[in-house]
Amino acid sequence: MTNATAIRTALLVVVAVVLLSPLASAQQEFGDIVQVYVDNEKGYRDIPRVKVTEDSIEGVTYKNQANRSERKAAGEVRNVFYGDAPTEWSRGLSEMASRQYDRAVESFKGAVNAFEAKKCGPWVKEYAAFQTARCRAAQSTMEPKKYLNEALGAIDGFLSEFPNSRLKPDALLVKGDLLLLADRSAEARGVFSDAEALAKGRKLFVRYEFEALLGKARSYAMQKDWTHAITDYQSIEQRAGNEVRFSSSPEAKAYLQDVVLLAAGNQGDALLSKAESTNNSAHFATAKQYFEGLTSRLGDSDRVKAMSGVGVAVCLLAENKAREAMRQLAEVKVAHFSERNEVAKALYYMSKAADKLGYTKQAVIYLKELRELYPDTEWARRAD
Repeated sequence: MTNATAIRTALLVVVAVVLLSPLASAQQEFGDIVQVYVDNEKGYRDIPRVKVTEDSIEGVTYKNQANRSERKAAGEVRNVFYGDAPTEWSRGLSEMASRQYDRAVESFKGAVNAFEAKKCGPWVKEYAAFQTARCRAAQSTMEPKKYLNEALGAIDGFLSEFPNSRLKPDALLVKGDLLLLADRSAEARGVFSDAEALAKGRKLFVRYEFEALLGKARSYAMQKDWTHAITDYQSIEQRAGNEVRFSSSPEAKAYLQDVVLLAAGNQGDALLSKAESTNNSAHFATAKQYFEGLTSRLGDSDRVKAMSGVGVAVCLLAENKAREAMRQLAEVKVAHFSERNEVAKALYYMSKAADKLGYTKQAVIYLKELRELYPDTEWARRAD
């Protein structure tokens, strides 16, 4: 799983558990709540005690207590809190958050049964279908041979059955990631382009457009179109950095800062992949110079130091300085243990360094640790 995918998955699970559970609206007198923008991007406010009568990608229509119908456009709608969620729905979200995906899928099936028995609102069927697809997508990152086709079928089924769902942008991003996993980069790029256009047209939260842009850049990298990939990552980093300065929303600002680091890290990975695929010493020199300059350009946070440390170590390994590379990779593993993707990458290259040093048993141990602790990462898939 890429950093972008991991971030997106974590955010969606948290939002779903907190905002769509019965507890979120248990104290409300009249059902649902719509949360909308105030003064564009300066904050949000709740519209309590309303009844949502239509929830679609175009926006939300609701009735207030005076029984007047009002409508909010998609760009204004932040979240909808549902007050009639069945027990199976909440249980499925909890199981999903703890990575018990098969159990979660069964719970979501139970939620759909509750809808069919008219024990809850029609939103349950739609949202359960989406979360089921996301469960299979998460499993695909760990066992693509077993789950990838099922995940693609589930997300396509959702998009076909609910073409006007407000979850459509999220579904397109999930589908794009799955297509990349299936090595169908050109198709993925088309899906990410659709997600980008939808985000722009509906003026959705900044995350959607940047996730689509990052997905398109990854699709170029997977096709070894390094020029397009590197140029796109540079553009994304620059644009996100510029938007950070003008954003007044703390949530948007934090996300954009993360995009800056993600794009910078992915650009470094593209430089390394280019060097590895060509085995060109000049390309490794370019990559090494890039990683050495990261901290001076982006600061010395744990994440940046971890990215820099692993990148430089990989270049040292290419220079046949395996022992020095091993020391640097081990330092990242210990000192920056919370940086999940970089530690997974460090373990992958520690195995290669151990092999070069003749420590074949230790190399196997590193790969075993990688698969057990970080099974959903790109590096675990590479190890297979």
